[in-house]
Amino acid sequence: MLNHLRSFALVLAALLAACGGGGDANTPSAGPNLTTEPDRAVTATIGTQGGTLSATSSAGVVYTLTVPPLALAEPRAITLTPVAAIRGLALAGGMAAAVDLQPSGLVFDLPATLTIAAATAAPAGQLAIALEYEGDATRFTPTLARRSAGTWTLLVSHFSGAAVGFGTTQELSRLVSSVNAGGSAAFIAQLVAAWSAPTRDARAELAVFVAWFQTVLLPQIQGAATDAELHRAVSQQQHWSELISMTGTCDLLSGSPSCAEVLDPLHEAARLALAPQLRSAIFGNNEVCAAQQSLSALMNVLFWQGLATHFGIDTAQHGLDLPTVLAGLCARPVLESFALDEPLSAGFPYSLDLHLALRFGQNAQGQQVPFQVDLAASNATLQNPSGFTNAQGLYTTVITASGNGPLEVTGKACLVAPGTTQVTPVCGNVAVQRRALDLTGVWSGQFYDRRVNPNGSVVEFTGPVTVTLNQNQNAISGSYAVPNGSSGGVTATLSGGQLFNYTLSQSAPCGGTYVGLATVSADGNTITANVSGSTCLGTHTGSSTVTRQGP
Repeated sequence: MLNHLRSFALVLAALLAACGGGGDANTPSAGPNLTTEPDRAVTATIGTQGGTLSATSSAGVVYTLTVPPLALAEPRAITLTPVAAIRGLALAGGMAAAVDLQPSGLVFDLPATLTIAAATAAPAGQLAIALEYEGDATRFTPTLARRSAGTWTLLVSHFSGAAVGFGTTQELSRLVSSVNAGGSAAFIAQLVAAWSAPTRDARAELAVFVAWFQTVLLPQIQGAATDAELHRAVSQQQHWSELISMTGTCDLLSGSPSCAEVLDPLHEAARLALAPQLRSAIFGNNEVCAAQQSLSALMNVLFWQGLATHFGIDTAQHGLDLPTVLAGLCARPVLESFALDEPLSAGFPYSLDLHLALRFGQNAQGQQVPFQVDLAASNATLQNPSGFTNAQGLYTTVITASGNGPLEVTGKACLVAPGTTQVTPVCGNVAVQRRALDLTGVWSGQFYDRRVNPNGSVVEFTGPVTVTLNQNQNAISGSYAVPNGSSGGVTATLSGGQLFNYTLSQSAPCGGTYVGLATVSADGNTITANVSGSTCLGTHTGSSTVTRQGP
């Protein structure tokens, strides 16, 4: 039995057949060769943040797909469907486990990981063989799988299906020989041959990896002329990189040059080749975003910048750092309008409505999209200082002014990726200014009173007045007094800058009531009132102007 098969279930993937980052190729769906278990299927939408989903077959085999962040440029609905049988699988020991992966043709920029937890062991004289298939499973390609504690682990760079079966070394050889020659397939065949040898030659394996990179992968990165080609180039380079780690080639290597001495220059060459390509992709998508007001193109800009960060080339020197990309971005969040009364009565809750939008270039009209909002207030408290807007960019919270004077609500609104709750770094400032009124305190000034006596005579009087007020939300109460001996209570309802039903209830020298309207100055420090009413002495009309003296 081959020594290296103790570490690996099988050989390397023909991982380069798929196309288009995050796109669907024109491959057929699972066909009559597959007997699936649709009632066991699991579907989940996974976006740029990555995610995990699992499905369990009727036989108890657990399939788990883990998609890393930045593997997908946009949210995609992914379905795992356990496969009960595969017709025409030419392996002596048959199928141990299989799962159909949809949508067919989906490509991951960073490889996903598929684990298959099954207790089944290979029969005597056979080995576990991991396979990938396309479409209706008429053709199978051997792929690398690591076996540990009853679980097979495979790297998945594209869909549509994966299986593990048991077969002989001769059957494995036939599968290997069926891989088409040319391009990456030729290097895959060399690696399969190296791993199939009775004793692994790590130096020879490393040489194949080097030749594969120099002959296929680096030119592919350098020649990528479209987003789809760049997705494919990134996907294949990353799969190559992770396969080196998964195979343990470097762990087996001894002598000089070391694995790092050989591979580090290749990784650096990949980064240097990717930098102008990512910059070009960002520029191109930014232009489309501006010209077409395309939110999808904007998200592509962020995706490519995220990959620059992943590869460690997000520097100002490359023009790929986030501040540089955001500074030239095609759109920005703006506060288009807000609704909030003015002035606010201190202590009284008011609804604050923020209408946010994504504005492209200099367009006056923004696009209504969701945002995540973070707010803070001075001279006020907010019921919900942070949260998500609705789909149209409307955010509503409750604000309560703390005291007299100006208040301000400040913060930021950040774009939420479409179809997700993922908050992007595309943010804009929010600022709302209003003033609040708290009339609690002592006020003093002058009053004028014109009294018509019962006999028709008129008496006019002008003099000082002192008013003491207390405010509870928008309810005003207090007292007044004048040096001639008149005094009584004060009540009113504060709304905006006016005191409605401004009522003076005189208690001395005799009972009476004055009712009118008072107005508060813009700075909240002066109250002017006009009232009329009657007392035991006659009928009255009057006015007063008082200014704030203190608490």
